[in-house]
Formats: sequence, structure tokens, C-alpha cells
Amino acid sequence: MQMKFAASDKLLSFRTVLRHCRRRSSEASSQRRVSPLNIQMLSKRLHEQIFGEEHVASPEAVKRSQAHLEAHGLWGKGGNLQPDVDMSIPPLQGNNIDEHFRSIAAAQCEPYLSIARHVASWQLPVMPKKWRAVAGWTRYDGTNAVSVDYPEENGLVFDVEVLVTEGHLPVMAVAVSDKHWYSWTSGRLESTEEYCGHEEKPTDARNLVPMGSVGHHRLIVGHNVGYDRARIREQYVIEASAWLLDTLTRFMDTLSLHVCVAGQTTAQKGLWTHKDGASKVRGEEQDWMSVSCPNGLADVHWLYVGAQKGQERLNKDMRNMFVKGKINDVRKNFQALMKYCALDVLHTHEVFQEVLPAFLKRCPHPVTLAGMLEMGTAYLPIASNWDQYLAGSEYVYEDMEREIKSKLMALADDACVYMHNERYKDDLWLCNLDWEPKKFRGKALSKAAMKKLLHDIEDRTRRQREAFSRAGTEEEDGEEFKYLIAAKEPTSFKRRVHMPGYPGWYRDLCMRRSEEAWVPGCVHISAQTRVTPYLLRMTWKGRPLHHHQRMGWGYLVSREPPEGKRGSDSEEERERARVTTSESSVVEDVMEMLRDMELGEETLLDTRRFLREMTLKAEEAVPLRESDGTDDQSDETQGTLQEEWAPIRISSVFGTTDDVITLRGKEYCFYKIPHKDGPVANCGNPLSKDYLHKMEDGTLSSAAGGDGQRILTLNSMVSFWRSARSRIMDQFVVSSGGGAQREECHQIIIPQVIVAGTATRRAVEPTWLTASNAKENRVGSELKAMVRAPPGYHLVGADVDSQELWIASVMGDEHFAGMHGSTAIGWMTLRGSKSDGTDVHSKTAKAVGISRDHAKVLNYGRFYGAGRPFTELLMKQFNPSLSSAEVVDRTNALFMATKGTRGLKEVTTVCIYLSFQLTKEGALKAKSLDIPFGDSGTISAADLKLLRSSLQTLGRPTGSLATKVWVGGSESDLFNKLETIAAANQPKTPVLGCCISKALEKRYVGNEFVTSKVNWVVQSSAVDYLHLMLVCMRWLFDTYKIDGRFCISIHDEVRYLVRSEDRYRAALALQITNLLTRSMFAYRLGMKDLPLSVAFFSAVDLDTVLRKEVTMDCRTPSNPLGLKEGQGIPPGEALDIYAIIQRTNGRLG
Repeated sequence: MQMKFAASDKLLSFRTVLRHCRRRSSEASSQRRVSPLNIQMLSKRLHEQIFGEEHVASPEAVKRSQAHLEAHGLWGKGGNLQPDVDMSIPPLQGNNIDEHFRSIAAAQCEPYLSIARHVASWQLPVMPKKWRAVAGWTRYDGTNAVSVDYPEENGLVFDVEVLVTEGHLPVMAVAVSDKHWYSWTSGRLESTEEYCGHEEKPTDARNLVPMGSVGHHRLIVGHNVGYDRARIREQYVIEASAWLLDTLTRFMDTLSLHVCVAGQTTAQKGLWTHKDGASKVRGEEQDWMSVSCPNGLADVHWLYVGAQKGQERLNKDMRNMFVKGKINDVRKNFQALMKYCALDVLHTHEVFQEVLPAFLKRCPHPVTLAGMLEMGTAYLPIASNWDQYLAGSEYVYEDMEREIKSKLMALADDACVYMHNERYKDDLWLCNLDWEPKKFRGKALSKAAMKKLLHDIEDRTRRQREAFSRAGTEEEDGEEFKYLIAAKEPTSFKRRVHMPGYPGWYRDLCMRRSEEAWVPGCVHISAQTRVTPYLLRMTWKGRPLHHHQRMGWGYLVSREPPEGKRGSDSEEERERARVTTSESSVVEDVMEMLRDMELGEETLLDTRRFLREMTLKAEEAVPLRESDGTDDQSDETQGTLQEEWAPIRISSVFGTTDDVITLRGKEYCFYKIPHKDGPVANCGNPLSKDYLHKMEDGTLSSAAGGDGQRILTLNSMVSFWRSARSRIMDQFVVSSGGGAQREECHQIIIPQVIVAGTATRRAVEPTWLTASNAKENRVGSELKAMVRAPPGYHLVGADVDSQELWIASVMGDEHFAGMHGSTAIGWMTLRGSKSDGTDVHSKTAKAVGISRDHAKVLNYGRFYGAGRPFTELLMKQFNPSLSSAEVVDRTNALFMATKGTRGLKEVTTVCIYLSFQLTKEGALKAKSLDIPFGDSGTISAADLKLLRSSLQTLGRPTGSLATKVWVGGSESDLFNKLETIAAANQPKTPVLGCCISKALEKRYVGNEFVTSKVNWVVQSSAVDYLHLMLVCMRWLFDTYKIDGRFCISIHDEVRYLVRSEDRYRAALALQITNLLTRSMFAYRLGMKDLPLSVAFFSAVDLDTVLRKEVTMDCRTPSNPLGLKEGQGIPPGEALDIYAIIQRTNGRLG
């Protein structure tokens, strides 16, 4: 009984506690701030610290938003509220969040900005006529030359030269200030010995250019200065005490400044290469070509200086000596090469004088400059087993390559059997090869030659008989010579025949006997040789591959008689050929967004397969154009509709279907294998890296049995290392410790980052900024895990959740009603739940009838400008059972539900009406004439025509009344906002006000490159986001003495190297940074509040290894035991904001 009562008491106590918790939870819920649209916002305390007073939304905006959400089935839905985050943050340095960022950014960049302006105002001293060939630094004072430890000025223009054939070490450098020229010479040039080749790895930092820890702010200017920075000794310090001095030196890159001012898109670079030839677009040079150029110093100098002053283009021929020459060549041409280096410094300074003011004018916010300066301090500590990683990956790679070669050689040997009775003619693959055997080529002998030949035969026969006699064996009768003696027309061979009797394709794969290190067999065969796909009997969806001399690799489909009914294969290929302009231009952007998504492997493979099939050369489907209100509306509408809705013109994306190949007496239609660069490009090798996903998903397969499939599998496994090994093994690894024992030294890589390398101002670096995550079936793919924090340090970082989707949706919210979540896409981004099907991907999946993972592909493709044919193609592939009519209907339904409509077109039973957005002037005039228009300023085509007619009747000017807009969809206002910005004469990012490159301005490109400009709005805003984060983190580190530095930013993730005892404070700083950065976006868009769901990172990673997830073990063929078992590296920590507050009590100090 006592036990029963005790249990009852415990149950009663539990129920009491539960009721108490529920009551407290209810009280807390009632205190949470929730917007009129049921979006949980920041806590009252956080809101007051960031935004100040409450902002009350207008009833009209709330009513319009609720109606919109209800129309899309979202109103009244949503999951549970989150616990509030209630803490104090550092006080803002200004009256609002915008002033705060301006203040802290100005403080971070002002010392360098003042130096930069001073450098741009310099009149350089006279360049020395003769340079000293003495190791170390030399300062030139007029005619005097004095050895110094390093330049001490706080501003320098700098250039380094490297002898590429002998490694990464610098051989000479030149710097200039307003008072002196400086030269640096490597000690290797003083020696008379031949340099033995590549330097020892890792490189000792003492072999680099010393710049000194001067103890004050210093700015070094260069063209592609990231390359020069990697050759400066002081950039490789690891000790925290030296960071304070090291990080006082910053670098300003004239290449990056130029890209921000007048950089070109990838498409424009392709056109630029042909601008002087016969392939000019429309037969003439376009306007944007006169205001932009590629990024090389010679081109940039011509654009900003040479063309303006009538100078000749720079001659860069001397550079070849650094690329191809040897150390003795440098010694012999020392004066000329040092002058070449000095002229680069001079020309860089001339460019800097012009491009700096242009950059500051086009990117006026101090956060942009401060963020770029911080990006220029990237720093990667490398694992002590870097050499072991290289050796292990290379060993596994070579072993697999040997297996590939041996199996291919066996297949080649087996194929030779088909020469018997010409069996190869009955094989669809082998019949394409050259089976002609090599014949002996002879000439008739003269009488004298014949006499000599017979004498030689008799002499050889005699010697053979004597040898046999001495050996006690029977003599041979010389049968091998009788046919020559008996020949009526004796002949001799012109030369030794290479492998007589073998087919031509096989001979080409074998070494000649005259070659050194000759080995038998077809040793030249590899995955890159032309015959390999034939030997592997490769197929594309079961159809045999065939190489076309003009169109590259494709596949064959049996041709049906013309009078017969065309089969489904032909219809499928014709359907797949429908493409639009912007498809291929967005493929890589979409793949970059999808690369790190949590998609299923099969889905990702499908996605990559079909994204690569997009075109590059079709016409823009919907050109952005503003109506001036004067043209006849019906004519304008009709013209636009024809352009948008007419059937797409195609020119054989996969090769002309009537291009007939005759094999074995039968006719086959040839179709090109799709290429990532569009229909114009040919597939050069179906075994290349671009087609690995098709091998893995079975699209490309081998009919050669087990060995064939094994070769394809091995080819996939070595693909990463095969393509990246030269870049990885060529990394400039520097030892910073300088101790006697290598294990006492730290190894460091300075990523040679171009801080603004694309037209969207994204940073560029060939290896680390594009590094993929470790995969179990990719040799060497554990590359990122080679970035290791030194003992006593941690890597702290996070991924920005759905960064670009949120940026685009919040712009749409501002455009529609000025409230977070007022549009359907905005609400789904903030409040949507996967569990109840209200997130954006679940809604798309439901509308189209596909999986949620496939819907992600459609959504991001649409956000990046992909059109209807792109969507139809993917839906057909995702659901092959759909008929063509069903695919079209579902695509139309999807676009009506998401992007909306802006064209007059009969779609099944639905009639779509053209809508316009009234300008402010148009709205006033419509209101004065009682012309009806929507709450958001939309007006129908008929009412707009009535408005124009009424104004003309009254004799009043029509002016600019309206522009075309998207209406009715969940994403209509998102695209309206993006297109409005992109259509401006000088588009600017809405947060930091950075201008688009001159090469994309409307006055130079008109309505061309529309998709590029729309994408620029989002992607360049994402760069603004990164710069805001970098500036805020630097401010918090400096203010609260957090011992850490910026490490690297990869895709949407950022990492910092932090002393271990400060890692939790650094994690809190990162969360506060995200909070303030998103608040800055909201504030600049006119919304003085922020939803809690996007205010903080879902998790901050605290780890000793750079990897995608803290629990990822990075097992690969070259690292089979993984990090934990093989190297003793435990998993890291992933902490959300609540766990971080628990560990830090919510305080940085």
C-alpha cells in the first residue's frame, strides 16, 4: 500500500509540474511578438535594441496580405512558435542599424581608405635606370642604392615575379612609394649554380619576400594582389601575438576594383574573344565593349589609361621568360626583367589612380570596401599530414588507373579477334574503327643488290651450319630464305613496318619498337582515347554510342521508314529539343545552389543530368521593356505575346534528326549527347567529368559485361583526383615555424583569392572556394578536411540558411505590402513547414505532382530565370508517364500559381489577361479620371488603354503610365521587384547601393542580358550580405578581444580560426552577426522588424576540421578509415542559439 501511495504521489507531483509548465509556456506565448500575418518576430527586448519603437502595419496592407495568403491556401496555417531569444546585444554605434554599419565599417576601412587616396594622388619618383642584383631589398634614392630590411612606408604599389618552371618561390619583386623605388632579389640569383627544379615542400617562409611587421596600418596595392600576398613572409604567422601586427596590413586589388566598375559576365567574355574577328554579334562591336574589358593588366590599363591618353597597348612578351625560362635566363636578362616588373608596378599605379574613384562612386557604402579588405586576409592552416594525403591519394589513383588500363588493354586484345572473317562488320560499335591492316611496302631490287642479298644469305647459311656443327645439332636447311632465292621479282622493304597484320586502331595504341622504354601491348589506351567508348560498347539509355566527325559523340536510334508512324523515341528527342535563352546560362548557378542541399542521391543525379541539357543560344523569352504609354496597346501586346508564347525555334539541339548514319546496311538517326554548354557544343568524350553523373545513374552504361562496368566505376572514382590533382599538388604550402624539426612547424596555405572576381562581385579562387565535400566514391575528395586548426585553436563557422531565397523573398515582401511574409513566397520561406506541406518546395511538389526534392530543382531554376521549356523538360523526366499535353498543362498551372501571368494567351480553358503596374504619375491620373485599378497599383490592359485614350481626349500628356508586371502568383511580386531593379538605367543593390557593372548598364546593352541582370540583383545582394557579416564579426572580435581571424568563405558558409578558449564567444558573435545583418537588410527595405525564424543560424559549427557537417567522417577511397578511426579526430559541436546562450550566459564580454 505504501508503494501504491508513493507512486500515486509521484504521479500527482508530475501532473502538477506539467500544469505549471503549460501555464508558464502559455504566459510566455502570450508575450511573444507575432505579426498580424502570424509570423513570430524578434523578442521585445531584441527589437527595442535594434529597431527602437514598434512599427504598426497599415490595416490596408494587412488586409491585402491576408487575402493574398488565403488565395494561396496559407492563411491560418503554420507550426508552433519558437522559444523567444531574450538577451542583450552590444549597443549599436549610431541611431539605427544603418548608421551602426556605416560607423563600424568606416572605422575599419578609413585608415586604409586614406592611404589609398594618398597613393592615388602620388607623382611617382623617377624609375632607376639600373637595378642592383643583390639579395634582399634595395632602396633607390635618386642615383644612390642602399640595402634595407624592407620598405617602411604605409602605402606601396607592389608586384612579385615567379619563375614558374622552378616552383612558387619569388625570384624578384618591385615596390614603389611616393618617395622611393624598391627592388627585392632572391638569393638564388646571386648563386652561379643551376637550380635543380622545384623547391622542397613545404616551403620555408624565410625564402619569401619580407615586408616587416611595421606596427602601423599599411596598404599594399597590386593587380591580382592575392598572388603577390602569397609570396610575403609575414602573411604566414600563426602566433596570435603576431596577428595584431600582421592584420594591420591589408591589400587592395586593382583587378577586383575593375570588376566592380566594368567587369564582364561569362557570356560577354565569350563574345569579347571574337570581337575583332568575323563572329561579331550582329556584325558590329556592341556598345558595352567600349566601356569594359577582360581582367588582365594589359586590357585594364588600355581601358582606363591607354585609350584615354592615346598610348600603345602594353607589351607583355617579356612575361614568357618567367613562364618558360630557367634560372640562368633570369640571371642573363636581370636588368630587362627587373624593368619589366617595375613597369607592371608603374602601370598598376596608373590604373589605380583611375579605378579607385570610379569604384568609390559606384560602391559608396563603406561596408563594401571594408568587406573586400577583410576577404583579402583569407588564411588556411593545413594538416601536418598534407604530404601523406597527397601521397595516399596519388597511390590509390595510380593503382586504379593501372587497373583501368589493364582492363582496357584486355578489351582491346579481345576485340582484335573480330578481325577474323571480318566479324567486326556485324558489330555496331567495332564497325566504326579502322580495321585495315598495315601492308608491306616493297621495291624491286637491282642486279647488284640482288647479288649482294644472295651473298649475305649464303654467308649467313654457312655460319649457321658451322654453329650447328660445333653444337652437335642438325643443321637447318634455310627454308626461310628459299622464297627469296626463288623469287622472279626480288623485293626489299622500304622501312620496318609497325605491327604488320594488326588493325589500324590497335597499332595507334601501341609503342613503336624504335621508342625508348618500349613495352608490348596497346599501352597508349586510356579513358581519354577515341576508341575507348567503342571497346566499352557504351550506350546512352540502351542506344549505342557513335562518334560523328563534325558533331562529336552521340547515340544512334533505328530509323523508321518515312511513311511509317514515328516512334516514341523520335517524339521524345524532338520534345527534349525545346529550349530557351537563359537555360544554359543558369545551369551552373542552379547547381551551385543545389550542391550542398540535403537532396537524395538519385534526385541530385537526375537534377544534374537534365540541368546540363539546357541551351545557350536561343532568344530571350520575355524581354524587359517599359511601356511609354504612346504606342498602340493592342499592337504592342500582340507583338509581345508572339515573342513570349510562339513555339520555340530549334536548330537540332541533339543533331539533326534527319542526319542519317548507315551502318551494317541499315540506317540510324544520330542524336548528339547533350553538352553543359548548350547545343552548339559537342561531346568530346563521354567518359569525361561532365558525364560522371550519367554513368552513376545508368544513362551512360557499358554493354561489355562486368569489366566494362568496373571500368566505368573506377573512372568515376578517380574523376575528382584526375581533374584536380595538378591544382592540389601544386598548392603553395608554407611552413611558418622555421624550427629544426618539421613537426614543430605549422603549415599554411594563403588562398590566392580575387575578392571580386565575377560581375556579381563574388570572390574567385580555383581550388578552395569551389571545394566539394568528401564522398565515399571519390579519391582525394577529403580535401577540405585537410584544413585543420592548430593545437589550441578551433574553426568556428556556419552556413547561411537559404540565403538567396530569403533575400529574393524579402524583396518581394517589401514590394507587395512592406511586411515580412506578406507574399506567399515570403510567408512560406519564414513560416512554411515541411510537416504540414506549407513550405515552398512542398507546395510546388503538390501543384506539379512530383517529389519535394524534384520541386527544389524547379524552384531554384525558376528563381534563376529558367522558363517554361526548362520546367516542361524536367517534369517529363521526373514523371515519364505524363503525356505531352499533361506536361504543358501542369507547367502552365505551376507558372500561374507561382510566377503568375503577364500575357494574353489561351491556355487550355483558362484565359490569362495582361496586367500592368501603374507608376505614381499613372496612379494619380487614373484616380482623377475614376479609372479602376487594384490596391497594389495593377491595372488591366483594357483599363490602361482607356486611361490613355481619356488623357489624349482631354489633351493631357500621357507620359509613362505603367509597366508590365507579373500578377496572381505566389512569386509575382518577387519577380516584379527583381525586374524593376534590373530594368533601371543603373541597377543598384537595395541594401548597400552597389551599382551594376558598366558592361550591363541599360545605356550600353539595351534589353540584352536581362537574365544576367535579374540574377545580379540577388547574387550581388548576397555579396552585400557576406560583406556585412565580415565587417560585423571584425567589430565584435576587436571590441570584445576575441582572439580569432577570418579563415575562408566557401559558397554560403564562413569560417573563422579562433583560440579554443574563445570559441563559444566567437559562436555567439557569429549569431549576433547574422541577427544584425538580416536586420540591416530589413531596415534598408523599409521594414523595421525581423522574423525570429531567420534571425539566427540554425547551428554554428565548432570543429578542428573544415567539413560540411561536424559529424562527417570524410571516408573516401584514399582515406578509408575516416577521420575518427584513422586520424583520431573526434566529431565537433553544432550549437543553436539556445545552446550558445547556455554556454556563454548570452554575454560576449
